[in-house]
Amino acid sequence: MNSAYYAARLTSFRIYNKSYEIILAIGTSSAIAGWPFFQEWTVGKKIWAVFSALVTVLAVLKPILQLPRQIERYSKLHVGYTDLYYDLKKIVSEIEESRDITSERLVIREAAQKRFQDLALQDDTKPSARLLRKCFEKVKVAILVERLWYPEPCRSKPSRHRRRKKDETS
Repeated sequence: MNSAYYAARLTSFRIYNKSYEIILAIGTSSAIAGWPFFQEWTVGKKIWAVFSALVTVLAVLKPILQLPRQIERYSKLHVGYTDLYYDLKKIVSEIEESRDITSERLVIREAAQKRFQDLALQDDTKPSARLLRKCFEKVKVAILVERLWYPEPCRSKPSRHRRRKKDETS
């Protein structure tokens, strides 16, 4: 779910950044400002004046918003969670196949758990609840509960001492 969430955030922020850059490029273009519509018509002059003011505000806000830094962060989180997902999927697949949880697999799982904790520290402090619900629904469709396998709990064998007492009372 985290991978899907950060993929969506990454896509959104790339669109925001591209739109932002396009608006700045258009607003600072003297070629577009020189079009007759913006120079000769009263309405055009007013539109260009308002647009120029907007572009000026956006240019001032650009270093504060730091969209490229957010894109880089979301990219790292998306890649990190996707990597983690595939590592865990591999472990699950191996366990399903062998029906055994080895100590090696436990070590790999613990390393994955540590990576998860490291990634979680970088998560959004206030994630979008709407986007989380949307991603959760996608995951529920992609991973069917019926396909999930849980190992049987370990049943310890009775100790010799218990067996002797049981045998003696019989």
